[in-house]
Amino acid sequence: MLNGTLSPDICQLTGLWYFDVRGNNLTGTIPDSIGNCTNFDVLNLSYNQISGEIPYNIGFLRLSTLSLRGNRLTGKIPEVIGLMQALGNLDLSENKLIGPIPPLLGNLSFISKLYLHGNMITGPIPPELGNLSRLNYLQLNDNKLVGQIPDELVKLEHLFQLNLANNHLEGSIPLNISSCTALNNFNVYGNHLSGSIPLSFSSLQSLTYLNLSANNFKGSIPVELGHIINLDTLNLSHNSLQGPLPAEFGNLKSIQIIDISFNHLLGSIPPEIGQLQNLVSLILNNNDLRGKIPDQLTNCLSLNFLNVSYNNLSGVIPLMKNFSQFSADSFIGNPLLCGNRLGSTCDPYIPKSRVVFSRAAVLCLVGTIILLVLVTVALYISSQFMKLIKGSRGTEQGPSILVILHMSLASHTIDDIMRVTENLSEKYIVGYGASGTVYKCVLQNSRPIAIKRLYNQHQHNSREFETELETIGSIRHRNLVTLYGYALTPNGNLLFYDYMENGSLWDLLHGIFTYN
Repeated sequence: MLNGTLSPDICQLTGLWYFDVRGNNLTGTIPDSIGNCTNFDVLNLSYNQISGEIPYNIGFLRLSTLSLRGNRLTGKIPEVIGLMQALGNLDLSENKLIGPIPPLLGNLSFISKLYLHGNMITGPIPPELGNLSRLNYLQLNDNKLVGQIPDELVKLEHLFQLNLANNHLEGSIPLNISSCTALNNFNVYGNHLSGSIPLSFSSLQSLTYLNLSANNFKGSIPVELGHIINLDTLNLSHNSLQGPLPAEFGNLKSIQIIDISFNHLLGSIPPEIGQLQNLVSLILNNNDLRGKIPDQLTNCLSLNFLNVSYNNLSGVIPLMKNFSQFSADSFIGNPLLCGNRLGSTCDPYIPKSRVVFSRAAVLCLVGTIILLVLVTVALYISSQFMKLIKGSRGTEQGPSILVILHMSLASHTIDDIMRVTENLSEKYIVGYGASGTVYKCVLQNSRPIAIKRLYNQHQHNSREFETELETIGSIRHRNLVTLYGYALTPNGNLLFYDYMENGSLWDLLHGIFTYN
């Protein structure tokens, strides 16, 4: 690991064009003489301890990549960066930058990745960013941005990911959001956005991740959201949405996570939800849902997390299939719900008058105790709510880490892999195992690789996990598939192997199995 500071004489290395010292312990400031390094094409100083302001002279460089991510840089973003016409990637994220986003950044006509998240940037989003016609990734999350989402921003036809989470944005989502035809990931979590959810989201057939949580959206949930067939994550929690849960959600065959908790939903849980074979997490707590829990939900065999607590559900909790794994916490707060999960039996032959009399007697005898219990529960829910908010923010902010163990992956990033596989779309699945799902990925200028997405996303000791993978990656044997690398992401841990065209040893011994 490198220590010390950047030398002012670095530009005397006239033949140097690729300067990458990321992930070290460099300190000090970026020297003003950096502007003399005119041969540089790539300058990557990310994940060090560099402080001070970004020097104005850096704008004199003809860079294609400038990454200063994960340092301690302060001050404003120099406007002169907007004159670096050759820039394709600009990453100033995870620093302590202040001030507004320079409108001149809208002149970067070749830029495809713009990362400014994790700073203290203020002011509105410049409409000039709508001129970045080649932009694929725009991350402005975790700043102090204000104002509205510019209409110009959602006209970018090649935009793949738009993350504006954890700011102070107001107003509504532009109705022409459907113009972002390539949009795969849309995140506005934790703002002050209002109005209704645009119906035009249904036109975004490439969309896999939609997070509108922790805002002030009102009205009903558009049934058109059920037409986004590639959607795997839908989070509408902590809003003021009303009306029923659309039965059309049963068409979301790729969906894995649905979170619509802490709203004002009415009606019953649609039995069509039971058609979602890939559904892993269904979170509907703290609404006003009524009726029975549909028996059809037991057909969701991938479901391993369910929360329908604090509604007005009634009847018997289903006991079939995987419903036996859910604890009482998944169902509490529904007074008319009964079953073994809640420790109560459902006796249909008890007269209603007897039940009413019994409840009235209990209320009279222990009214004071119940009042104290309610106060305690309210304080508990409040504390859990704050923990949930903090936990959610931590999840949103966690960076993805790609570790390369083989030169075949050296020229690629985790963003490239996610874009090629459309955020690990179901159509790239080539197999399932006891520990994860396997996808095929064909990267540019390299052999196909197999990506294994592990089911267990919560490693208790992530450093021990990484050490074991690095050990496995160093093994070379003709009878073992080579481990090219691995990635630790908020969506799960990924392993990258050499892709074997002729299947596995199991296929050879037992015949090829077709995955439906």
